[in-house]
Amino acid sequence: MSQHSTLSLGQRLVRSTGLQLILVAGSFSLLTYTLGRNSGIQQSERHRTNLLITEIREQLSGKLRVPMFLNDLNASAIDAQPNLLKNFDTLGRRFWHQLKAFPVDYINYGAPDGSFLGLERGSDGDVLLYEDSTRLGRGQLTVFSLSPRGERLEPTEVITGMSATHEEAWYVDTVAAGRSSWSSIYAWEDQPEVHSVSFNTPLLDGDGQLLGVIGVDMVINQLSTWLHQVWGS
Repeated sequence: MSQHSTLSLGQRLVRSTGLQLILVAGSFSLLTYTLGRNSGIQQSERHRTNLLITEIREQLSGKLRVPMFLNDLNASAIDAQPNLLKNFDTLGRRFWHQLKAFPVDYINYGAPDGSFLGLERGSDGDVLLYEDSTRLGRGQLTVFSLSPRGERLEPTEVITGMSATHEEAWYVDTVAAGRSSWSSIYAWEDQPEVHSVSFNTPLLDGDGQLLGVIGVDMVINQLSTWLHQVWGS
């Protein structure tokens, strides 16, 4: 009879139990390794996502600082040259240069009597000028296309029925706040399908009387597209 056949029941149990313990220990070690590896991968993914979110937040903060910078710049220029508010040609040229130099969608000025000057960056990169003034007829918004050098061309459209005073959030919110601030989201009077948020500054004379409001718009759809592109890249 061979040695294997003479093993006692106790010896066979010891060998069988030992083998099971080795298999269990090995399985546990493999499971621990797998869980640890997956945890490391998850931590790495979380870290990468956090870095991405931080980068996007920094880029968005930088983008939102541009309207604040432009308002400060224009407010200082108007404070030094109050006649800018009476010369829409010169003021319009100033806004045109800023639209060409900075990534914003719209720059405008509104006077207490309802007069308005705004410049918009078109989807094709061209700039349109909107003016509602006594010289062109109050209560109507005359639209001009501009040459590559920022010179006014012939009017392309006249939008009638404009309100006698500014009723949009960019003006009303700013006057109510009495300081530079972001507006609530609002629809444009001449283009109700367009919604934007803007940073605006009230302009005051030496006696504290309101001279109007200047502002820089960020169109919601375009801001959403920009965020999507930043996230995707």
